[in-house]
Amino acid sequence: MRIAISGVTGTVGKRVSAGIRVMTGDDPALDRQHRTYVRLLSRTPEKIVAGPSSERAFADYADAEAMRKALNGCDVFLMFPAVEADNMAAMHELTIGAAKAVGVHHVVYLSFQGAQESSSFPFAREHAQTEKLLAESGMDYTIVRTTFTTDKLPGLADENKVISGPAGNGACAFVAEVDLADCLIGILADIAAGGGGGHSRRTYTITGPIAMTLADAVGALNHGSRHEAGFSYRAETLEQAKERLLAAHPEVNSAMLSQWASTYEGMANGELSEISRDMRKLIGTDGLSVESWAQQNL
Repeated sequence: MRIAISGVTGTVGKRVSAGIRVMTGDDPALDRQHRTYVRLLSRTPEKIVAGPSSERAFADYADAEAMRKALNGCDVFLMFPAVEADNMAAMHELTIGAAKAVGVHHVVYLSFQGAQESSSFPFAREHAQTEKLLAESGMDYTIVRTTFTTDKLPGLADENKVISGPAGNGACAFVAEVDLADCLIGILADIAAGGGGGHSRRTYTITGPIAMTLADAVGALNHGSRHEAGFSYRAETLEQAKERLLAAHPEVNSAMLSQWASTYEGMANGELSEISRDMRKLIGTDGLSVESWAQQNL
């Protein structure tokens, strides 16, 4: 069994790649027949440290030949989305086509909560298109829809520790990256054990245990912190968010910045308020709340 994992230089991808190597036996004492191999995919493979049962490979969602080469010989592919791309759906179509062409059996795709073509969140619409492509591909697939991660909240703060966003009074059940990674590791380990692990053509939604507004999430960070976190929240309009992001990231094209700013629309419109219990089904826990995460990390 050989599992390909993309996104391994990202925070969740690093956790998954480390965890699956432990769970599937990254042990040189195991014979080849019983060992699960992991292929770590990245546009910068030189930054990856491989182990006895893992290897690194160059991969680029925009390069069909590179993706076919990267996925050749792999049975399972954990596909992280190309969230920084302004043509995400097209890149995903190319990547799914490459996976099918070289005989990948099962794709596990990290999607987004509420993915549907009518969503107000642009990336959610592209996630919906990707899910449709997988359903029509003929390969086995598992969709794992996640939501905004708690770990990213402190990084939204400016130099004055102000977290801004046009999220209105909408709620989101922020999820800890460690819990999301554990769900993905569990799914991959089940699939590696054979027969799709009961996950074939299944869709899971992975959220945290409590839905709250962005303002309340900022308060939970402060309340849970072991130190004086000192975060504050400032509401803003969508246009204000676009202007702020443009000033902070002049190197990014305006279309991409608009997509970044509009990620809050899904929250403001109530599309992210659902609390899912799929995490408990997968790993036996409801996960960390924002305050519990802060207690451990701030």
